[in-house]
Amino acid sequence: VGTYSEPAIDELSYADAKRIFDLNVAGAMFAVSEFILEHGHSVKKGRIIITTSINAKRSEVGHMLYDGSKGWLESITRSIALDVAERGLDIRVNAVAPGLHETPLTQKAIKSDPIVAKVIDAMIPLGIGDAASVVMPYVFLANPANDYMSGASLDVSGGLGAAQMMPDRVVASLRAI
Repeated sequence: VGTYSEPAIDELSYADAKRIFDLNVAGAMFAVSEFILEHGHSVKKGRIIITTSINAKRSEVGHMLYDGSKGWLESITRSIALDVAERGLDIRVNAVAPGLHETPLTQKAIKSDPIVAKVIDAMIPLGIGDAASVVMPYVFLANPANDYMSGASLDVSGGLGAAQMMPDRVVASLRAI
């Protein structure tokens, strides 16, 4: 669950910040807390997987609350991993950090302007992902055989997290229009 819909920084209210925090962060925190309370001492090879975003490390204009909320989730992933290890609980805590994937939340932004979509696609080394391309990291993290990974965040951004700038690809995409 999450949203990136927020007002401009000079129109921001406490209610806007609370709405993003409650949806993007508090829900995950309390679900984790409840899982640990109910199953923490009895679960064997437990897995907690938090969904953050590439925006935890790479920000966008107009997405201060979203980017901050995803940074918070990445940070609490590490903290929770340390906490459960310290308590001796058999739970691994990790996160998946998707980049731009075509989903119902992003489809309008991706499809509304074909030129913008082409430029965005060119900025991502492997292009805009589809929702299916983000599934396997969850499967990997959920696998009981993956027993020595905790406190990590897997970047599933099509290479965007590794890229600084790719002006040649963007220019080539514009020339192709």
